Amino acid sequence: MTTFFVSALVLAAGQGDPDITSLRWVKELRPGVYYRQEIHFDRPLVIHSLKFRYPSDAVRFETMTAKDRIFAPAGTTTNRETVSSMAERAGAFAALNADFFGMDGDPLGLFISRGDLLSEPFPSRTTVAWADSALVFDEPSWSGSVTLPNGAELELDGINRAVRPGELILVTPRGGRVYSKPPAYMFVCETDSPADPLGETLLRFKYVVSETHNFEVPDGHLVIAAAKGRHRPFMNALVRNSDWKLRITLRGRANYSVITEAISGGPRLVRDGKPAVNPLRERFPPGFASAAHPRTALGVTEHRNVVLAVVDGRSSISGGVSLEELAKIMIRLGCVDAVNLDGGGSSTLYIAGSIINRPSGGLQRPVANALLLYLAPRPEADTGIRIVAKTAQLRPGDATTLKVKDENGQAVSNDGVFWICEGRAAWIDQGGKVRALSPGRVRIRALARGAEATLAIIVASGA
Repeated sequence: MTTFFVSALVLAAGQGDPDITSLRWVKELRPGVYYRQEIHFDRPLVIHSLKFRYPSDAVRFETMTAKDRIFAPAGTTTNRETVSSMAERAGAFAALNADFFGMDGDPLGLFISRGDLLSEPFPSRTTVAWADSALVFDEPSWSGSVTLPNGAELELDGINRAVRPGELILVTPRGGRVYSKPPAYMFVCETDSPADPLGETLLRFKYVVSETHNFEVPDGHLVIAAAKGRHRPFMNALVRNSDWKLRITLRGRANYSVITEAISGGPRLVRDGKPAVNPLRERFPPGFASAAHPRTALGVTEHRNVVLAVVDGRSSISGGVSLEELAKIMIRLGCVDAVNLDGGGSSTLYIAGSIINRPSGGLQRPVANALLLYLAPRPEADTGIRIVAKTAQLRPGDATTLKVKDENGQAVSNDGVFWICEGRAAWIDQGGKVRALSPGRVRIRALARGAEATLAIIVASGA
């Protein structure tokens, strides 16, 4: 069970005011790790964010691929996974969805995970890269080639994605499987560092599989997949155990020789503390930017705090925002740089074992990758807590405010309680107020003083 520490509530406006249009809470979940909830009633809108210092000895911040693979046939989800599943599998404290991805799971832009280069940059698309240092916002370019024993140098077109006509694609073990609609040739090579092809890598050619559409990458190997026609220069170099040279270069503001994590979103939201939304430059359609949708964003503050934000949308509780509005939200959260990530039905924020926001599809959407935050475990609580409710049964439209008491019956200040609602029949704000929406059942979690209490709330039919 996750242990919890919550303190430092900031309330922007009082709940007792009938003319109130917005509420805001900021709660310190662990020292230096803050959750913020904003509720705007006039629009309506619900905004969630998590802020933490990075780099810091107290946190670890990484990317993760769904099911530890990149690629699968279009239309399948064998390489997709929910944010909560990835977080629980990895033992992360918090997580949210990351890159845009194709129907085959290919991240649409530069993606580096645990030091492995898994996807090449998308032209003009914003990238965020980091290692044991501050995050760098970048627009990197790349080049890749394979040099054969006869000196022929052949340019690569991509990494860990489907082979299109006329292309040469590198597929690594974490890429998983090679797919090509037209027949392709799979040149299978061994190497001492198959998972990290950045820089110069010596390959030992082993064998070729001719004119196939589907090929699983063997463990410890790399595959050079060549569309029919692009394969011809290789055919004179098919000597088993001959040496080939793979060269991949990334150029940008970051030093990619030491970068261990990178994701690509877009478009850029904030630059130098000012809105910087330019969807056409990053090859997004105008309607994508102007329409109100659920959104996910990543930003950094002047003091190098990382801000992860999710804005709920497509519901009566929260309508979503445009990218210009999202940029203003990130500036309000203190960001001097920020980028939009995958949104819509993918927007998901997980904290301490539960989904905190309300994904627009009703359930989590399986996604291709996620951002994960790890914290050191805390000691178990010395005392228990319990949730106190005037009623545990509501009807749609009803509301009730919950309280927390310790095992001695003493009230616990709401300043130190982090509230979570699991289920769609109701929702809870950080003041402890539960609002019933539709018939069903929800599980309320209260986390305080390193302890946890739960309560089932029934929303009965209004008839």
